[in-house]
Amino acid sequence: MTGERLKGFREGWAAKTPGKAHYFMRAGVGIAHSLCGAQDAPAGYLFEEGNSERCARCVKLAAQLAKSASPAKECGGR
Repeated sequence: MTGERLKGFREGWAAKTPGKAHYFMRAGVGIAHSLCGAQDAPAGYLFEEGNSERCARCVKLAAQLAKSASPAKECGGR
């Protein structure tokens, strides 16, 4: 079951319709796209993920995105 309609959404887990939640990203005021490419949603058409199952492909891609965005480890204290 999905939750409340999201306002001002930019990035994160959301559901477009009852069913699987996807990881969506939106640049500007346009359409939000899921990482897996299976879902697109215009502003106002995304809901909180609630207790929806997460898309397996989005889970994998979101983990890779988070790993690549983490700060690099410092080398030798320089």
